[in-house]
Amino acid sequence: MPTVVGDDLVVTSGSKLRKINKETGEVLSVEGQMEKSTSYGITAPLYADGKIFVSEGGGIVQAFDADTLESLWVYHDPLGGQSNSEIIYSDGYIYTGFWNSETKDANFVCLPAADTDPEQTNEEQAAAWTYAAAGGYYWAGAYATADAIIVGTDNGLGNGDGEGSSILVFDKQGSAENKAATILSEASGLKGDLRSAVSYDAETGYYFITSKAKLVYRFKLNDDNKVTDLEELDLGGMSTSTPIAANGRVYVGVCGAGQFSQYSGHHIAVIDAESFKVVYTLETDGYCQSSALVKDDDGENYVYFTSNYTPGKVYAFHDNKDMTEPEKTETVTENGKTHENVCPILFTPVGGQAQYCLTSLFADEDGTLYFKNDSGYVMALGSRVDKLTATGTKIYKEGELFDEKSLKVTATLANGVEKDVTARADYDFSEPLTTDDTEVSVSFDGMLYGDTDDETGHEYAPLYADIDITVLAEADYDALKAAEKAIDDIGEVTLESGDAIKAAREAYDALSEDLQKLVSNAEDLIDAETAYKKLQDDASSAADSSSAADSSDADSSSAADTSSDTDTSSVNSSAADTSSAASSDGSSSAASSGAASSSAASSAASSGASSSSSTSSAADNTNPATGGAAALSAVMILAGAAITVFKKNK
Repeated sequence: MPTVVGDDLVVTSGSKLRKINKETGEVLSVEGQMEKSTSYGITAPLYADGKIFVSEGGGIVQAFDADTLESLWVYHDPLGGQSNSEIIYSDGYIYTGFWNSETKDANFVCLPAADTDPEQTNEEQAAAWTYAAAGGYYWAGAYATADAIIVGTDNGLGNGDGEGSSILVFDKQGSAENKAATILSEASGLKGDLRSAVSYDAETGYYFITSKAKLVYRFKLNDDNKVTDLEELDLGGMSTSTPIAANGRVYVGVCGAGQFSQYSGHHIAVIDAESFKVVYTLETDGYCQSSALVKDDDGENYVYFTSNYTPGKVYAFHDNKDMTEPEKTETVTENGKTHENVCPILFTPVGGQAQYCLTSLFADEDGTLYFKNDSGYVMALGSRVDKLTATGTKIYKEGELFDEKSLKVTATLANGVEKDVTARADYDFSEPLTTDDTEVSVSFDGMLYGDTDDETGHEYAPLYADIDITVLAEADYDALKAAEKAIDDIGEVTLESGDAIKAAREAYDALSEDLQKLVSNAEDLIDAETAYKKLQDDASSAADSSSAADSSDADSSSAADTSSDTDTSSVNSSAADTSSAASSDGSSSAASSGAASSSAASSAASSGASSSSSTSSAADNTNPATGGAAALSAVMILAGAAITVFKKNK
């Protein structure tokens, strides 16, 4: 069962811990060495606190560095047992349980997550505390609150439906501090083995757990962490499926009359968390023993289940707390019998991937689902790619190679998500481009198969997108790049930029009309000419204002001289000095540059050199397939599908 960690999946394979690129399915070289293989590979590795925690057979838990997969420590439980219960992490500790037999004791254990001896890779990790129960813990995932750990047990009787199982509530902090399990409360004598994880519905405050005695229990914890309001609901069939709660709803997989018989009453029960009643059911071909994956979209629940019957179908449906019946069902005919209330089928594995599926689904931020079934394959089930878009460098000199570093390929999924899939490109551009090359075609072959309205196992054809390119003769290319460089060389526009602007304009105007259309920074030239013209106009206006001020001062001085009746040399001298000072200080002039601007629309004689061009920056291609919106994007054991890039001639 895989765990998503960043861009990778972490999986167990035999006694190895491996990383797989979640986009391509490539098995990476980094791996970790486990002491022992897992018990059937049912439980996923846990990623927490920068570490990977793995349950292994014989009551072993091992911690690994999440980046290097180097072993950090190992725990060996004194009672041993199968490690079929999931691991959870809370406040620096991990919790899990083991199982020895229907009647023998097995431990539930609390382990410090920290690596206490970084110099050692396989030092023995000491348990903070353990608690043994008859029958042990099978698929019994715990739930952590702020101060309690809640888990269910088997009944220890050797049968699946007799009374004797318990819901245990441990003191989280007190048990760790005292190095011994402290039970805050317990609901004992319950019916059947409790073989699911505990879940919680925040809307109603109830906890839920299922029983092999055809029941689902709900209960609350009071302020003292005592179990209260314990109730049971008859599901009509046994269940070891964790009852996943979301937005006032609870979703449970229920077994039919024959656990491994097709369409024998297997169904998904949709329960109202408040009234604790089954609202409606959806039939499935096999027993959905796994836990549901629920996407909460602002109160709308999108629910996904796997089926533990070959071929291991993936079911999906929409629900909310106001619905009283299924939004959609399918009609399926098998062995001459028609079933009209079947849960919508999202995906059907075929060929080598078709097998029983006991594990749950994981999802990443893009909505891609990951799962493993008994075939041994890890599969990525993603939203169908509906459109492919490619961009890249568009202008080339004859004889150059396509600039693969500029290539960007984007896949638009049916759910609206856009993914950069450039890293999956595969192409060979060792052949130089010629003036006959007009476009680059990119193909994406990342979808293997999926379900449509008409068939299962529909194989998807590659999608294509084109990048229009222009390949120029050497002289034209050099002239084009020279013009772009001349425009770039203008830089910040000042009154000293006249010569640079003039040179850029001349270089641009010397190009043919076709080449002018390819100048990437032509707008910068126009903007520079406009800015330069404004600076000239502003300088001219300042000069005119200064000249007017000079004339006014001179007129004032002359009037003072002619109106004065005092024939005193000192006075006349003073007035003359003042007039002279005013004229000298107030005079200013601005020299305008002789550079002239011209319109960007002007053009020179057309060059005789050949060229081809296109105005399209990117092209796309839409998936012609109809039907289901999900496609298997990678089978992780196989090599990942690739994008191929090749050129197309006239």
